[in-house]
Order: sequence, then C-alpha cells, then structure tokens
Amino acid sequence: MWRLRGRGKLTKDQTMTSVSDIQEAILVLAPGELAELRVWLSELDWQRWDAQIEADSEAGTLDALVDEARVSRDEGTLTPL
Repeated sequence: MWRLRGRGKLTKDQTMTSVSDIQEAILVLAPGELAELRVWLSELDWQRWDAQIEADSEAGTLDALVDEARVSRDEGTLTPL
C-alpha cells in the first residue's frame, strides 16, 4: 500500500482508493510532473479510443456508417473533411 507523504511522495502504507485521493496527490505535483501526467493521460485516452474503434470495427458496429459514407461518395454528396 502507498501513502502520500510531504510533497507528493508516496510510501508503502496506504493505497489511493478514490478519485479524491488521486486529485489531492495531483495538487502537490511540481509543474513538470503535472505536464508529464497530462501527456500520459492523453496518450492513455487515445490508446483506449483506438482500442474501442478497433473493437467496434471488428464487431461490425461501424458498417452502417461506412456504407452511408460510400453512398454519399458515389452520389457526389460527401463533404470532405
């Protein structure tokens, strides 16, 4: 288990078990550490988003959207991004 000590240092006594525990730990991070955490969380979000899109694609969940886009392309009504 880990415990917050002093300036954001954790010791092996207590587990951070709630969002509020994590929020408190974040508040004591140095600016560089906060920036590092922000990058890590962003990357985690993108990895999970990619995994969800891949799972939806494999399950056929996106097939109707793909078909709709192909019809729009063939009709010349597809709006470019």
